[in-house]
Formats: sequence, C-alpha cells, structure tokens
Amino acid sequence: MTIRVGFVGVGGIAQGHLRNVNSNPDSDLVAVCDLAEERAKRAAETYRSNWYTSFSEMIEKEDLDAMYVCVPPYAHGEIETLAAEDGIALFVEKPLSADPDTPEAIWKSIKKAGIITNVGYNWRYSDMTDLAVQYLRDKTIGLVVGYWMGGLPGVPWWRKKSMSGGQIVEQTTHIFDMARRLAGEVDVVYTVAGLQVMKDVEGLDVEDASAVSLKFSNGAPGVVISTCMLSQGYRVMISVFSKDFILEHTQDRLRISVPGETREIKSKVNAYQVEDATFIEAVSEGDDSQIRCSYEEALKTHRLTMAAN
Repeated sequence: MTIRVGFVGVGGIAQGHLRNVNSNPDSDLVAVCDLAEERAKRAAETYRSNWYTSFSEMIEKEDLDAMYVCVPPYAHGEIETLAAEDGIALFVEKPLSADPDTPEAIWKSIKKAGIITNVGYNWRYSDMTDLAVQYLRDKTIGLVVGYWMGGLPGVPWWRKKSMSGGQIVEQTTHIFDMARRLAGEVDVVYTVAGLQVMKDVEGLDVEDASAVSLKFSNGAPGVVISTCMLSQGYRVMISVFSKDFILEHTQDRLRISVPGETREIKSKVNAYQVEDATFIEAVSEGDDSQIRCSYEEALKTHRLTMAAN
C-alpha cells in the first residue's frame, strides 16, 4: 500500500523529512502546506506536489493517509486536531507545544480517533540509544547528567518563551526524553534559571541558562544543564554514572568507560531516516508496534519539561 503523505510546514526541520518521505518507495508526497507561499511553491516544485497555504484546505481537498506537522511550538493545536478527526496518521515534530494544555487537548482527539502517531524524538531511533538501553538494563544507576549547551538560534520566535517554550522545551527536551528512556520516570524536578549574560539581545525573554535537578522513580538523582549563551559549540550529551562505569551518549556515538578501559562506538544509521521509514511502514501495515515515540509517550516528556519550566 502506497501511503499518501502531506506536510504542514516545509522549512527548517521539515527538509530532511521531505527528502526521506520522497525517496521512500512506500510513500507518495502528494501535498505541502506553508504560511509562506513562496516556500510552499518551492517545495511543491521540488517534490512535484500540490501546494497550499491553508492546512484545513489541504486536509479537505487531499485524500491523505499521513501528515507531517513541522511547525514552531506555538503553532500546534488545530492542525493535529483537524487531522486526527479526519483519521489521518500524524508525525509531529517536537516539542508538542509551547504550553502545557494544548498537547493534552490534542491527545484526547488522537485517542478518540485511534490513529497511528510518531513524535520526532529522533534520538530514540539511534542505534546508540539501543546499545545504551541494553547496557544499562541490569545496572544500578547512580547519577544522570545531561547537557544542551550552545548558541542562540536565529529564528525570532525562539527568543519568545510564549512562542518556543524556552530552551528547556524547544531544545533540551531531547535530553529530558533520553533521561526518561535510559533512567526511567521522574518524580521530582527543581529548576534554577536566569537571563544573565544576554540581556542586551533585543526581544529575548528566554532564560540563557538553567539547571534542572531531577529525582528519578528509582531513587537516582540527576541534573540537566542548558545554555544558549555560548558563542561556540560545546556539549549536547547525556551521561550515566555508577561505581564501575561511565556511559556517555550523544546522538551519533556512545562511550563506555570501565576501570582500565574505554570503548567508543560510532552510529551506523541515520536516526532521521530510521524514524521516517518506521512511521511510513507503521501506517502502511496498520501496526504501530515498532514506533518508539508515540504521541502518548512524547506527552510524558512534555509534561516533564513543563514541570521544569
């Protein structure tokens, strides 16, 4: 069965998904939608698709099996709800929203419709995550430390907390999601955050640094550190510590250190390609058993980042 796919939002993160879906023999990229007409037209020309500037018009006119929602955090809500009501399977890019309530309402629509969903926590589809989960399966975790430390994104909406949710929600959400995947659920969060260094950036009301303390259900403590103040790249990683091992996990590599030995493994897959192929196959087969981050699962991470905020 060839899956008829539409896209809402064709900038930024959508570009890789567009290429992956277009090259998948089991999918047909039939329609694209973007508020920026020229961007929609360019994508339609590239992928020989119909184009729209209204997602509701696209849903009404196109017979879609699946839809990608690749919009900024503040724009989520009506798009997913309308698609769910029409029985369209959803691939939603993270984060689910800039606020706590919108995803809860979307989830009700998704649950009622019974559609297949996937959320773009691409680290979950990395072979490095598989190896990390396997290694930690019989281990006692002593401490979890995560980092998302880099510079300030250039898009204007990112700098408004009401639109992006802030760095914890928009970027570091990947680290919080991996913390849950590797160490389990979190019972307690405590956050210290501030805007100290970048007060001179016009229109910025997002904290430029934060430290979130976590208490996992298994009793282990953790801390997740974020900053967007740096003029250079630094660290995007999650580490797990215990008496006899240190595990360091980035999206594309895994380093495991034990007394007297360090082993580093590099990823052999493109996690974005794997998640897109998995989603298309799930919709084609009507079987979501291989989906690694459904909307319901992603909602747990969103609740955690909202608690941290």
